[in-house]
Amino acid sequence: MKKVTIISTCRYTLSMEEFVRPLKDIVRNCRCGVEVKNYKDVFVPEGEKVIISGTALMDFDYLNYLKNFKWIRNFEGGILGICAGAQLIALTFGCSLVEKKIIGSYEIEFLGEKRRAYFLVSKVPRLNECFEVLGRLNDAPAYFKLKGKEIYGVLFYPEVLNRDLIIKFLKS
Repeated sequence: MKKVTIISTCRYTLSMEEFVRPLKDIVRNCRCGVEVKNYKDVFVPEGEKVIISGTALMDFDYLNYLKNFKWIRNFEGGILGICAGAQLIALTFGCSLVEKKIIGSYEIEFLGEKRRAYFLVSKVPRLNECFEVLGRLNDAPAYFKLKGKEIYGVLFYPEVLNRDLIIKFLKS
C-alpha cells in the first residue's frame, strides 16, 4: 500500500475540515495509507507521496516556518503543493511571491485541455528557471512543475473541481 503524507498549512483546526479532509478522502479512496502532519512540525516525510494543503485566504502563518520545508529539496518521492503548498515549493527553490488576488472559478488550460478550476489565492509565485509552467491563468502560473522532479504546484484547489489531477498524481 502506497503511503501518502498530507501536510496541513492550516493555522486553525476548523480550516482543516475545508482544506485537509477532502484530500484525506481522495487519498483513502485511492486505497493509499495516509498520515496528516502540521506545517509547524519538524520532520521529513517517509511516504512515497506528499500533498501540501492549501489554507484560508488570509492565513499566512505557514510562511513563518519555511525552515520546516527544507526537506523538499532532497525528497525523492512526489510532491503536490496546493495553493499555500505551491507557494512553499516555489519559495524553497528561490522564487518570490507577489500580491495578486484570484478568487473564484476560472477556465484554464492544463493537461492538454481547457478546464474550470477553483482559485482562492492572494499570493502568486514569481517562478524562476527551475520551473516549467503547465497551465496559466492570464499571467499567473496556475500549474507548474520543478524541472527534473515529480514536484508540482497548483494555485487552484483540485479537490474542488479537478480531483482527477490528485488521483493521477497518487497513481503515478
